[in-house]
Parts: sequence; C-alpha cells; structure tokens
Amino acid sequence: MPIESADLIVVLKEKDEWTTAHDREELAEKMNEKMSVVPGVNLSFEQPIQMRFNELIAGVKSDIAIKIYGENLDMLFTKANEVKKLLGSVTGAVDVKVEQVTGMPQLVVKYNRDRIAQYGLNIDDVNKVLNTALAGGKAGIIYEGEKRFDLVVRLANYRDADIEKVKNIFIPLPNGSQIPIAQVADVSFTTAPAQVSRENSERRIVIETNVRGRDI
Repeated sequence: MPIESADLIVVLKEKDEWTTAHDREELAEKMNEKMSVVPGVNLSFEQPIQMRFNELIAGVKSDIAIKIYGENLDMLFTKANEVKKLLGSVTGAVDVKVEQVTGMPQLVVKYNRDRIAQYGLNIDDVNKVLNTALAGGKAGIIYEGEKRFDLVVRLANYRDADIEKVKNIFIPLPNGSQIPIAQVADVSFTTAPAQVSRENSERRIVIETNVRGRDI
C-alpha cells in the first residue's frame, strides 16, 4: 500500500441507536458527503473482513477491479481515467478510483559538466555538497560512554527545500572562493512516477469501484 493510503476502521453503535441513517449504504453515502470536502481525498467504504478478502483474492480492496496492462505509465493513467468516466455512468458503481501511479513531484538537479570542469570541479565534488546539504553528511563521531553516534550536518528545514534554496547552495572552489550551484547546474521540478505496480512481471494499473444499491 502506498504511503498516501490508509485504512480507517470505524466502530459503529448498535443499529437501533442510529439517528441519521437506516442502513449501511445510507450511512456510507452520508459519511462520503461529509468527508469529500477534504481536498485531494479519495474515499472507499468497505466492511473490514470483506476488504481483507478482496485483497487476498484480487490484490485490491474494492468489490470490483479493472486492471489494464502496458509499459507506458502515462498511457496507463490516461486509459484508466477514461475507464473511470465510463464506470461513473454505471448504476450502483460508487467509490470509483484510479491507482495513483503518476504525479510525484521530484526535484531534479541536472549538472552542466562543461561549466563544472571550467571551475576545476568534478561531479563528485558537487554531489558531496548537495547530498550533505539535503540528505545529511557525516562530519564526525560522538561518544557517550560506550555508545557511539554519527555527527551529521545538513541544511535546516531541508525537507521543505524549494528550487531557490537549492540553487543558492554554495560549492567551494579549489581557489578558496565559492559559487552557487545554479552556476553549474539546472534545478527544476518534474513529475515522476509515484509508484510502479506489476503483476506477473507486467506493469499494470487498477481502477476500483464498490457497488451499492444493486447486486455485484
């Protein structure tokens, strides 16, 4: 399950204590109406044991799954959204969702090797500074009795680093001066795959839907 997904199990009161819904289908509709105001949320309502059996049988949690296979992730995502639109017109199809395989923002630093060479640097030099600033670099060792810890340095708020912050990371030169990384690299955000799902060694995407108000 990807990191943006979560299972929330709601323990209900006895049915004779319900005040705003008369059955599970109506309850799911009302919960969906209240929760859909959350930006970006994609909801699916299932029974816990039923959901686990769906996962065991087909690898998905919903009542019905449509799987499309192919090599090109963008094409898979496009076709899956076409199927989603078609499913939306089917009576009884609810909680329709497409597996999110694209749309992960990725910060890309593309080095200009000619400029790096002009300053007397190499790729390892620039990589070391970039990795230390964003991921952290080992600067020494701290001892507490018999315990030993690595001393790591990195930029404050590195997880929130934006393009301008990265562009202004300074690279030390052999002559003792410094230049911002923007002078030797292009820094930009690109859209990368969020996940690559496979089945029987083939790439695939899943469109899921639950059924309410009619037989599966």
